[in-house]
Amino acid sequence: MACSSIFAAASLTDGIDGYLARRWKVMSRFGKFLDPVADKLLACAVLVLLPTAGGPETAALLAIPAVLMILREIFVSALREWTASVGQSNLTQVGIWGKVKTAVTLLSLCGLLASCRAGFKSPVFIASVPLLYLGTLLAYISVAGYVKAAIPTFTKMER
Repeated sequence: MACSSIFAAASLTDGIDGYLARRWKVMSRFGKFLDPVADKLLACAVLVLLPTAGGPETAALLAIPAVLMILREIFVSALREWTASVGQSNLTQVGIWGKVKTAVTLLSLCGLLASCRAGFKSPVFIASVPLLYLGTLLAYISVAGYVKAAIPTFTKMER
């Protein structure tokens, strides 16, 4: 329970920080860079460890979305690096789908951390697994938008 509380507090403060920065218009270039990195570190650390925390019956159920999410995060990081290298980093700024994906994923991970030891029988676990899969779906919906926006930059590739 302590892990889920710490994770929930970190997730909540991350969301509040972003909200206040936008509302008070105190965003910086460094903050815009660091916020998605912090989100990735927060989520990926749990995604790596979670499939092994609940035992073998939950491992397969959690490993599939965990792998898909981590692969997506690596791809988005590479895509952001590419668009920045061609002077088009604005094309891969976090959009609404990315924010919704992050919120759903972090919420599901909070629930899974709180209940993974109880396994399939816990109501929180039962509610959190579909949220994790929804977060995974939203992750790929959001990445499609980034790829679509970045397609014109691929013509700038050196030969």
